[in-house]
Amino acid sequence: MIRKILLGILLIIMFKIASCVYIKPYQWKLAYVNRYNKELNIMMNVRNIKITRHYDTGGNTGYDIEWIRTKKFENDIVKPEEYDTWYENEIPLNIHLLGENNYVGEKLIYDKSKGNHFEKIEEYIEKHKEEIFKGMLGETWENGINIRFYTLILHKLDDNKYVWYNDIHEIKDNILREVKNENFDSDLFYKERDLKEKEFFKTKIKYEDIDWGKYIEYMEDYPVLVMEIEYKVLHSEEENEMYKEDYHIYSSDFNILSSSSKLSEIGIRRINTRQKIYKDVEKFYNKVTFTFVIRDLSDPE
Repeated sequence: MIRKILLGILLIIMFKIASCVYIKPYQWKLAYVNRYNKELNIMMNVRNIKITRHYDTGGNTGYDIEWIRTKKFENDIVKPEEYDTWYENEIPLNIHLLGENNYVGEKLIYDKSKGNHFEKIEEYIEKHKEEIFKGMLGETWENGINIRFYTLILHKLDDNKYVWYNDIHEIKDNILREVKNENFDSDLFYKERDLKEKEFFKTKIKYEDIDWGKYIEYMEDYPVLVMEIEYKVLHSEEENEMYKEDYHIYSSDFNILSSSSKLSEIGIRRINTRQKIYKDVEKFYNKVTFTFVIRDLSDPE
């Protein structure tokens, strides 16, 4: 009798474990792809998505979502914009937008039919790597390791104005800067954008068959690339006994134009370095399709 009771308890425990590890995650994935099919007409393979329950030491719970079994983003010099992968409650229908980012970094910037020759930009970067490191890192330029870019997807508004997240930005001299507009209703903008996206996907389509070039044109998106530098930081044994080398990413984000923040000589040199690079490579791509920017983090004036 005791053996049967213990066996029953063991089976219950095993069922609960199996439910947490296999059954519930599959149910979450199935519900998610069904939402895509019903609400956005995009058909996804449930095996290509992984959803797990999220717990952390702060007591927060939610869901983690990621793509699996799909073609990885393969570009050493350009990486896609990072999206949130953790959600507290219902997961929004936005994971498909990773496809747009991958298209930009792997196809659009190399598309000769659109006037883009990113391989020539790569050659330029490699040829001028030492000069770029000196301009960006100064006396520590020899610690430079790599030069690369990450993508952002802006949404065209009008008159050289773009929406990124919930704010309006403009691009001037390759500087992407937020501008004040108290009349802008971001909630209304994204509601209208959602309706426009549903119109684009009015006919059911497999995720793999989406034409991202047409999507970008229809949705009036504008990709931009932001340069960043990977460099090595050396530590003395007195500073840190655990390691002597550390690796950092130096981004090109600055408080550039803020009246409350005066740029140092080094800051000005770094801006000028990037602006020169962007000017030199203009002949290798079509600015109608994408461009390069320096992000200004100043408060809008």
